[in-house]
Amino acid sequence: MQKRVSTILILLTISLGIKAQYLIDTPYEYPVRPGSDEWAAFTTGQQMVDACQIPTDILSKLTTKALAETCMNYPLFFQYTASNDERDGIAYMINSFNGLKELSNRKDGVIELMNIYQEMPLEPAVLSRSLHGNKTILHVGYVELLLSNEEFFQHLSSQQDLDKLKKITLEKYQGKVANRDAYSLFGLQKSLLLGAKVLEKQIIKENHLLNNKRLRISSKLMLIQNLSCLLKYRK
Repeated sequence: MQKRVSTILILLTISLGIKAQYLIDTPYEYPVRPGSDEWAAFTTGQQMVDACQIPTDILSKLTTKALAETCMNYPLFFQYTASNDERDGIAYMINSFNGLKELSNRKDGVIELMNIYQEMPLEPAVLSRSLHGNKTILHVGYVELLLSNEEFFQHLSSQQDLDKLKKITLEKYQGKVANRDAYSLFGLQKSLLLGAKVLEKQIIKENHLLNNKRLRISSKLMLIQNLSCLLKYRK
């Protein structure tokens, strides 16, 4: 009995410790934003990136949900569009913005991004036409590229999470097709890229359960052939 009580107390202490670690449950407000006089005074892109960094004492206290919303409000979220390969652009953003880096380091960061992705509207009439909002067509691509990046994707380990992301991605792809006048081929490619990542991981997970090495190789070759256009994905 004493052992059971001790175990419960330990688990309760750990749980309270985790809750105490993240005390801020609202998104961080960037003090300098596009459109302000301070922002207009910047002469380099690096100055803009530096101005958007989250103070470390605040960063460590943000709940993962609040941090994910903070990253959605990132003033430079559209930087990925400047790269010839948008996957390289999103990788640079993760490494240069401490908000995204911290989110990618948290195992539940990808889950919060997935929840945001699920709730994002696709209809042009609903989406904001201003980059100052966090619901634009560029934001849809932003989330899809983040989810596709291995820094986040590696934390999707359960079959349930993979199945959920596959379902959401298919729904978003169908939504884009239904609004094809608003979404270019590049917009569709991001959904296909994310779908390919999920499919690849599911096949690899299934093949790990098999002992037939030849079958594993055959499945991987088939995946590569079917997704060859996505392996050459460019902006």
